[in-house]
Amino acid sequence: WTSRSTKAYLTVSCHFIENWQMQEVVLETSNFSAQHTADNISAELKRISEEWGVTQKVLGVVTDNAANMVSAVHKAGWKHYPCFAHKLNLIVKDAIKASPEKFHLLKKCKSIVSFFYHSTKATEKLKQLQKQLKVAEHKLINTVETRWNSTLFMLERLHEQKEPVTTALCLLGKSDLCFTSEEMSLIPLTIEVLRPFEEATREVSTEKHVSVSKVIPLVSLLLRATVVSERQGCSFATELAQQCHRRFRGIETLHSLAASTFLDIRLKHLAFRDKDHVEIVKKRLLSEMQDVHIRVCSCISTRRYIIICLSSYSKLCVISDSSNNPRYCLSYS
Repeated sequence: WTSRSTKAYLTVSCHFIENWQMQEVVLETSNFSAQHTADNISAELKRISEEWGVTQKVLGVVTDNAANMVSAVHKAGWKHYPCFAHKLNLIVKDAIKASPEKFHLLKKCKSIVSFFYHSTKATEKLKQLQKQLKVAEHKLINTVETRWNSTLFMLERLHEQKEPVTTALCLLGKSDLCFTSEEMSLIPLTIEVLRPFEEATREVSTEKHVSVSKVIPLVSLLLRATVVSERQGCSFATELAQQCHRRFRGIETLHSLAASTFLDIRLKHLAFRDKDHVEIVKKRLLSEMQDVHIRVCSCISTRRYIIICLSSYSKLCVISDSSNNPRYCLSYS
């Protein structure tokens, strides 16, 4: 990432479970003045992990989807997981670029916000009109290039302030920036189709809860939301759906995601769109169960309770009765 003074930094954080509680710590934020090649990034990641003695403990690394970051993780010998929130960012941006109607609408929105940001007179006039029209005295919101949801927030604020903004533009001789009736009707439709993507971004952008099991169900919900908007005649929703299908093709076949979702007691098989994928993940999990080491935890009466650690996902409780007939029960952790 780059600071306001244009200096490049690399931050490495570590996420782990201790005493059944999620923990997260920042290992290091280092000044990264070298070229951002995969080799240089990989060397820096290895240096930091070796200093903290965690090189052999890394189960996976999450980064954005930039080719140099993905390659750097692979070069370090670790499994890479693309950032889900970053993928949503790319989906929305690509959908906007592919939709001339939305691209021009957002360009106009940015011009309006920029006009008020750079004119003290315009800002004062807007404040006066907000009071006169009894509209909330909120400032307009500008977009941030690296955060697509700032586009949604900009649209929501302009929609809220449409009356004082339009009146101020006309009084200040900037009627060319005023929204047409067609553009005015497009804004709430665009907000409606983008809101589920913002909610999904917010849902996974937390360090306090494990979010990996939510990825598959969130993708399913986003696709359903775009279908609803498509039926209402929103062409932008069609473009978003196409981008989702492209970016998340085959997501239910990724075992790490599928297993996490299937073993989440809140979700199980309900989150899968393709039931064949449910059977595949079940078979794979059963196969893993047969390969792990069985350890006797305790013996109670005539029954023995044996806990089997299933990879890093969950536990299997094997209960054998006095006749040594085993019965199996998944125990979700």
